[in-house]
Amino acid sequence: MKRQMVMATVLAAGWLGVASAQQPADVPPSEPTAARSLVDKAQALQADDKWKEAVQNFEAAHRAEPTNEAVIFGLGTAYSQVGRYREGLDLLQDLLKRVPDHPSVQNNIAWIYAKATDPAIRDPAKALRYARRALMVTPSDPNIWSTLAEAYYAAGDYPRALRVARQAFQMARLSGETNLKAQKELLERCRTAAGQPPADA
Repeated sequence: MKRQMVMATVLAAGWLGVASAQQPADVPPSEPTAARSLVDKAQALQADDKWKEAVQNFEAAHRAEPTNEAVIFGLGTAYSQVGRYREGLDLLQDLLKRVPDHPSVQNNIAWIYAKATDPAIRDPAKALRYARRALMVTPSDPNIWSTLAEAYYAAGDYPRALRVARQAFQMARLSGETNLKAQKELLERCRTAAGQPPADA
């Protein structure tokens, strides 16, 4: 579910100062000017779900500023959106060594472990661990709650996934978020897996 990583990307965007799907309130230092325009363009593209083009701009920004944490975060997140899970995971795990308590990085790592289609990468237990760590740092972020629901879903714990997805939906709604499509889709998927009827049944 790409919108979830957009949550993870709004988490990605959160780092970079853009809104995608999961955008936290934390905003690290601004990027050096060599990468700034490329990052701005990449963020605009990801907001339009043009992930391949966003990857190209993040890659160019990374070549210009290879140690820029916001660029690394954006590129790792964008890679995961186009199915390049290993590359995205490698970048985000390296970044986590530099910012070990950053909830957006933890969240996006959790999302990759929960959503990767490659069985060599997909790991629901690790997804749960990273999502819980992110939630301990930022318990009010509905996007992290959504990632935790995805982790429970990946682990096959559908009743718990449903409870957490409901929490994520309510938090997103109460926060004033206007586009709740991703949260609704997650909630319905969890309802179906848990054997409950649709919301309007």
